[in-house]
Amino acid sequence: MEKAKAFFLICAGILMLTIAMNIGTESARADFDPDAGGPIVSYSTGYCLLTNGECWAPSLAGWARFPNLDPPVPLSEIAFWETTQLITTNGDYWEYNGATWTNFGGPPEGTPASSSNWSQLKGSYGK
Repeated sequence: MEKAKAFFLICAGILMLTIAMNIGTESARADFDPDAGGPIVSYSTGYCLLTNGECWAPSLAGWARFPNLDPPVPLSEIAFWETTQLITTNGDYWEYNGATWTNFGGPPEGTPASSSNWSQLKGSYGK
């Protein structure tokens, strides 16, 4: 009987924790600075890129804006962003040198690999 009582108490405790967690997750809210401009799209080395394309970073006094690090292209064209470097969806590499953003274009491309499948290989020997 003692084991049944212990099992019941454990199950009741798990049930209470589950109910408390469900209530807590429904009422939990994140704190944010409404002046920061919106949710974070990307984060890199202490800097946050927001949905409006602005670069912000937390500081001791709150949030600090870094307009010089704002990407030079729309967010819809960015495939990868890391504070002072970004790569666009068309493959261009951009870098911020402390004064301006510079577009270095895409990397040099090698010889593309020829694509073939097993059927093409078999077909070439059957001729």
